[in-house]
Amino acid sequence: MGFHINQRLNKIDADIARIYNWEMTFPDIAKVTTSISDAEDFIIRTRNSTIPSKGNEKIQTDFMGMKAFFAGKPVFTNTITLLAEEFEDLLISKGMYEWNENVFSTSLKSVSPGSSLKHQKKGGYAINAFLKLYSQDGTILDKQWKLYNVFPENVDDVSLDYAGNDSIKYSMTFSFDTWELIDTP
Repeated sequence: MGFHINQRLNKIDADIARIYNWEMTFPDIAKVTTSISDAEDFIIRTRNSTIPSKGNEKIQTDFMGMKAFFAGKPVFTNTITLLAEEFEDLLISKGMYEWNENVFSTSLKSVSPGSSLKHQKKGGYAINAFLKLYSQDGTILDKQWKLYNVFPENVDDVSLDYAGNDSIKYSMTFSFDTWELIDTP
């Protein structure tokens, strides 16, 4: 009996996870910004993201003319990029500006411009984030990605154009220490 894909598909109990059924949540966003006090406001505006990568560095050893490879330290991209759509309330602009100011103040009105407002304590500007996937019927899947110590690395510039009719979208890169795949509560 030959191989046929339909035989394999009949043995699979779950549907294929879709790339558009997800959300990125920052439950403690109010700790790093005053403009975004409700985590739901940030979720609605996020349009795309990526699942973070994880791998292992390889270590090569040479012995008697042979090469052997061993798993080394874990490696991550340590960044995740989100594309967020702005509304006329400029909530994303205000929130990301405040969060970046918490990391390092560039405001001339600051008590100590040119320095970290949180005295270099990561706990003052880094929060955890969760990447959640949903099934076709809208129920959350049983696993989610938890990103630890997330903080903004970059908010890209946005080109404004009289000739265009597109919405304002911010590409934001966040840095994080590590992540793990955890059970969804």
